[in-house]
Amino acid sequence: MKPVKKQYISEMKNNYGGYNATWAPGIPLQIGDIGVFDEDGAFDRKSNIAYFKIAFDICPDTTNDQLNYSSKGSASITAKLSGQIAPGSVLAVADVGAIVEFSKENSVVFKAKNVSYPSIADQIQLEKDVIALYNQKQWNKDWCIITELVVAESATIIISNSSNGKIELKANANLSLAKIDIADAAFDFSTQFAKNLNTTIIAQEGLTPLFKARKLTFKGGGILQSPKTPDGLRQVKMRNKPVSGNVNMNVNANNQQESIITLDDFVFNF
Repeated sequence: MKPVKKQYISEMKNNYGGYNATWAPGIPLQIGDIGVFDEDGAFDRKSNIAYFKIAFDICPDTTNDQLNYSSKGSASITAKLSGQIAPGSVLAVADVGAIVEFSKENSVVFKAKNVSYPSIADQIQLEKDVIALYNQKQWNKDWCIITELVVAESATIIISNSSNGKIELKANANLSLAKIDIADAAFDFSTQFAKNLNTTIIAQEGLTPLFKARKLTFKGGGILQSPKTPDGLRQVKMRNKPVSGNVNMNVNANNQQESIITLDDFVFNF
């Protein structure tokens, strides 16, 4: 069994391709944060590009997505309505709430309400700025930048640490809703019972559980100069395949290409 951190990050990556998972899930992140990934895929924040005097605008987003994920076959959510009897539960007959149960260690329940995706507006200019810092020896090639965040109005993330993890939540708000959403802070949930859980984040507001990052990529090669053409110009051939997009070429005194540098999307791979 993988450590809980690695298991959670791996599951989120597999389910939400292109995004990295925040660990611990409740840590707040900001667009422009700089950091490195540890061996388990967790982002370790070090700074923010604002400290390098790089100005950027944020592209706002008004999406209101609902994200729902549970470990397949090993996590269940049962709504408890007023007047219902829940066998084996501490919730009273009059209580409204939910029961979350797990049948496997490190299983996950992830629910995020009204999610938006703000991002850095001009990532072409960001690439130019970061490459310039690298060429000035002010940028570490291992650093990654958060360029997009998944921001939840509120979210619930529960991770078990055994095969019989369980939590029972009571809704304290007097809401006349047909459907109970354990990610909705409006229910004002309180924990009535819990056992064998690693992480319990219940309807926390403003959570940033997922993000996109970019990192410098170096594509090696070399420039070969052919003899001059009749018009006096040289034909330039590259040993490596053409690279699309905005690129920066480092060229040495012998007119040999040392590398092509781009700022590319980065998702941690195990």
